[in-house]
Amino acid sequence: MKSLYTIITCSIFVLVSISSACKKNKDSQLPPPGPPQLPQQSLTINAGQDRSIGSPKDSVILVGTAISIGGSVVSYQWMKIHGPTQGVIMSPNAASTAVTGLVVGNYEFEFTVTDSNGKIAVDRVQVLVYIPGGDPCNGCWDY
Repeated sequence: MKSLYTIITCSIFVLVSISSACKKNKDSQLPPPGPPQLPQQSLTINAGQDRSIGSPKDSVILVGTAISIGGSVVSYQWMKIHGPTQGVIMSPNAASTAVTGLVVGNYEFEFTVTDSNGKIAVDRVQVLVYIPGGDPCNGCWDY
């Protein structure tokens, strides 16, 4: 009878040891780490507030801003996309530029920025040139 008791005791001990070992193994097996996280990359720009100027004033300063997270700004470009044929962008490849020679009308300028990650962002600003005391939009769309 004594030998039967010993066998039962050993079996129970072995089961407890296996159960305890399995639990430790399962807890220590974490999934492998994923790929490293790259920093967030974005490009945010602003062409500035829409503007109104009274004639005979014929120039305005456009001030654009750009923030590149995870890169750096490599180029700026201003371009007139709507408006009378008059008006000269003095520094089309700068963040800020003067526009001169404007006549009565409504102009729309596009500001494009490219960063070192190849991201491109575009924003637009409108400039209204009006005759003081008259219809503020007289001839705005005559182009």
